[in-house]
Amino acid sequence: MKLIRITKGVLLEDFCIERGYCLRETAENNLLSLDAFLYEGQCIVVADAKGSAYTVLPFDTLDILARKFDVSADELLEYNGVRSIFIGQRLHIPHKS
Repeated sequence: MKLIRITKGVLLEDFCIERGYCLRETAENNLLSLDAFLYEGQCIVVADAKGSAYTVLPFDTLDILARKFDVSADELLEYNGVRSIFIGQRLHIPHKS
């Protein structure tokens, strides 16, 4: 884990997308809601190792990605804190225990 100081106000979701961090994990580590706003000067904890990630390609569907990574579509959505996927979106892949 590492500590990052926010230099410009931004939504947590946008911060995570821009930097490749998992939204749900970052929110949980900082006791924030998924729709939280991060203020200039605020410090947050992020995972040092970003783990497995995948960028959604044309023709990818939730079902295809779920099978590819051996997780359910609902797990994939919940882990990333999203309701749907789009081309170019960076998804974090839940690790199997």
